[in-house]
Amino acid sequence: MGLHQLGKSLFLLATNQNGLFLYDGQQVKPIRTDVDALLRQALINRTVMLNKHTLVVGTIKSGIFAIDLNTNKVLWHYSKANGLGNNTVLNLLVDRTGNLWAALDNGIALIHTGLPLSVMRLEGIGMVYDVATLGSDMYIATNQSVWRYDMKEHNIVPVNGCEGQNWYVSQFDNQVFAGNNLGTKALVGNQSFDLLNNNQGSTMMREYQHYGQHALIESSYDSFRIYLRDGDKWRYGWTVKGFGAPIREIEIDNQGVIWAAHMSKGLYRLELSRDMRRFERVNYYSSLPNSKGDAFHVMTIMGRVVFSYGGRLFTYDDIRKQILPYYGCGRLSDMGIVSSAFLDKKTFWLLNSDGYWLMRSGSKENLPVFFISNSSFGQECNIYGHSIYVSGRATYFFLNDGIGRYLGTGAEKGKKPACYQASFSEVTTKDRDNVAHQLPVVSDGKVKAWGNIRFRVSFPNYDNDKLQFCYTLKGGGNTLTESSYSPEMVYSNFGFGDYELTVVVKNLKGDIIGKPLVYSFSFPTPFLLSWWAWLMYLLLLSALVYGFIRWRTNKIIRRNKKIAEKELMEQKMKSLEQERIIAEQQKQLLENELALKGKDVASMAFDMVAMNNSISEAKETLLEGMRKGTITTKNASKLLLQMKSGDNDLFWNTFQNNFDLIHKKFFRSLREKYPDLTSNDLKVCALLRLNLNTKDIANFTHLTIRGVEGARYRLRKKLGIPTDKSLTDFLIEFE
Repeated sequence: MGLHQLGKSLFLLATNQNGLFLYDGQQVKPIRTDVDALLRQALINRTVMLNKHTLVVGTIKSGIFAIDLNTNKVLWHYSKANGLGNNTVLNLLVDRTGNLWAALDNGIALIHTGLPLSVMRLEGIGMVYDVATLGSDMYIATNQSVWRYDMKEHNIVPVNGCEGQNWYVSQFDNQVFAGNNLGTKALVGNQSFDLLNNNQGSTMMREYQHYGQHALIESSYDSFRIYLRDGDKWRYGWTVKGFGAPIREIEIDNQGVIWAAHMSKGLYRLELSRDMRRFERVNYYSSLPNSKGDAFHVMTIMGRVVFSYGGRLFTYDDIRKQILPYYGCGRLSDMGIVSSAFLDKKTFWLLNSDGYWLMRSGSKENLPVFFISNSSFGQECNIYGHSIYVSGRATYFFLNDGIGRYLGTGAEKGKKPACYQASFSEVTTKDRDNVAHQLPVVSDGKVKAWGNIRFRVSFPNYDNDKLQFCYTLKGGGNTLTESSYSPEMVYSNFGFGDYELTVVVKNLKGDIIGKPLVYSFSFPTPFLLSWWAWLMYLLLLSALVYGFIRWRTNKIIRRNKKIAEKELMEQKMKSLEQERIIAEQQKQLLENELALKGKDVASMAFDMVAMNNSISEAKETLLEGMRKGTITTKNASKLLLQMKSGDNDLFWNTFQNNFDLIHKKFFRSLREKYPDLTSNDLKVCALLRLNLNTKDIANFTHLTIRGVEGARYRLRKKLGIPTDKSLTDFLIEFE
C-alpha cells in the first residue's frame, strides 16, 4: 500500500491489514503505533509522507490518519464523524504548499496541513464566546455553559452552575471568573461559585490600574461593579453609582476613562471618580459623524482604545476632545473590524467578517502580514465581538462547537508563495441595450468590446490567503492602476482605441504570485469616427470653408461693386447735374444771345426798312430837285447811285449770318432742300419768316409791291406749297 525511503538504506512499508514496518536492507521490523488495531480494521489503502517525520495513512473504512514517526503517535485523525466527506480514501497527494489532498469515494478533500492552524471540534458545546487557560485547564464560555477542557487528557466536561449564556471567562492571577446571565461565577475545577448574592448578569471584566487604585471593573446589564483584592483573592467591593444601562464590551484608556459599548446601540464615555465609587461624567454617543450603523464595538489596538461603528474605526483625540476616524490599520480601517487581540509588542490580531488578520506595526501604519479566512475552519466563526484569545504562542479563535488554533510558527514570515498562475474565468461586455456578451477568456489581441467590460480572475487559492489583485489598464493615453481584494473588476467609459489590462496577484506581504496576467482588447472606432471619416470631414469642412470664403468674398465684392457703382452713379448724377446746370446756363446764355441776335436781326430789318424809306424820301427829294433844277442831273444820278449801293452785300451777309444762327441754319436747309432758290428768293423767305408785310418787304428789297407779290407767287411754286397753306406759316414752321 506504500513504500517510502526514510534514509539511505531505510524504508517504510505500509501493508493493507498488517500495519506499518521498517526495512533496513536486512530485516523487517514492525512499527508500533497507538492505532495499530484500528489501522488493521480500517484497511490501509494509500500512504504519503507529509514531511520527514509525518506519515499520512488513508484507509478504506476509517478515513485519514497522521502519525508522528518520532513518537509513533497519531497527530490527527479525520473521518466522516469530524468533517471528512466519507471514510474511503482512494489516493493521497501533498501539494507544493504542504497541503494534503485526498481522493475519496465520492469527492475530493483538502486538508490544510500546510497552514499553522488546527481545529478542535467539540460537538454540542454551542457557540464559543471566550476562552481562558489556567495551568492545563482550558475554560470555554459558550451560549450553553462553561466547559472545562483538560489539555493533557483531552477530555471536556461542563462546569456545574454555569448553565445558559456565558459572555466571558477571564483569568486574573490564579482565579478564573465567568460572566453568566445569572451572575458572576468563580471557577474552580468543575465547580462554580457565585460572587454576588443576586442574579444580576455579568458581561465583561477588565483590570483597572489608575490614580493609585488596583481593581477589577465588571460591566453588566444595568451597572458597573468593583472588585478588590483581599489577600490572594479578588472579592466584590461595591456597585458604582451614576450609571445604569446594559453594556456588552468595555475598554479602559490610558487616562483611566472607561469606554463602554451598549448592548444594542450607542457608546458611553465614563469618567470614574478617584475613589471608584461613582461616575463623575457620562457622555453618550448614539452615532458617529459620517457613518451609519447599529452596534458599537470597543477594542484596544497597540495601547489605544479604538471604536468600531458602521464598518469604520474611530478613536478619541484627547487634545481636540472629540472622536475622529482611525486610520492606523490602513485599508482595514474601513473594512468592518469588530475585535482585536494583543499578541506581542509589534503584533496583534484583527477580526472582521472575512476572517482574522495578523497585523504588524509599522512606522506609519499597521500592516497585515497573515490572513486566516473564516472558511479555513469549516465551522461557523463568532464574528460578533470579542472572539480571539491569545495565550503564549497560541492564538485561539472562537467557533460554533469548536475552537480554532494558530500556533505562530513563523509561517507568516518565511512561507514562500505558491507558484500558481492566475487566469481569466470570465470576460463580459455589455452593448447599448445593456445585454451582456461573453468575450474570449484568452486574448489574441483581436478581442473587440463595445461597452462596459467586466473581468473575473480565477486563482487557485487553496489556503484561503487574502490575496490582493493589482489591475493596471493602459490605453487611451492613460494608465489606470487599482488594487482590490476582489477578483472582479469592471471598467466603463472607454474611449475608442486599443487597451491592455495587466493583473498581478500579490499576497499580504506584497510578494507577486505567478506571472502577470495580460488581456488585450480594443474598442473599435466606428466608421463615422475613423480617420477616413475624419479625412472626409476635413475635406468637406475645407470645401465648406472655401465655399463660404468664396461666397463671402463675392458678397463683399458685390457689395463693394454696388457701393462703387452707387458712388459712380452719384458722381455721374452730380456730373450730369452739373452739366445740366451748365447746359441750362449755356442754353439760357444762348437764348439770351439768340434773343439779342433776334432783336439785332429784327432791328437790322427794321433799320433797313427805315433806311430804305429814307432813301426813298431822298430819291423823291432829288427827283424833286431835278425837276426844279436845283440839282443837276449828273449830281442827282451820282447820289442815287451811292444810295443804291448802300444795301450792299456786306449788310446782307451780316443779316444772313445772324438770321441763320438764330433760325438754326435756315438758309442752308432751304438750299439743300430747294436748290432752285435764288438769293433774292432767300431774302424774301427770310423776310417772310420775320413775318414782314408786303410793303416792308418791298422797301427792304427795293421791289414794288407787285414785284413782291410776284416773288411770293414764284416761291409758292418752287416750294410746292398747297393753295390752302399760307406761305408765311410754311416758312415760319420750316426747319
